[in-house]
Amino acid sequence: MNRKILIMGLPGAGKTTLARILAPTLSAVLFNADEVRANINRELGFSHEDRIEHTRRMGWLGAIAIAMLARHALLAAESAFQGRCQFPGDEARLR
Repeated sequence: MNRKILIMGLPGAGKTTLARILAPTLSAVLFNADEVRANINRELGFSHEDRIEHTRRMGWLGAIAIAMLARHALLAAESAFQGRCQFPGDEARLR
């Protein structure tokens, strides 16, 4: 069974700190939204549209990672959702 942990909160709330403690403790793969933005999503800014695209790509990346991991692997992902965003459809969901 695949399990996912999504850690959400306001900027500076301690999401990354918690995720970095939990990931090795749970033998989980960690996706940090800031690191993904800095390395994969460099062209994206912080406009409403770019935030939605960043979230969509994080969901896709997580889905691909889960597909590549063993059946009993655990994936931990953390991301700050800033501002009010409505996401079209289910594109942002990790499946």
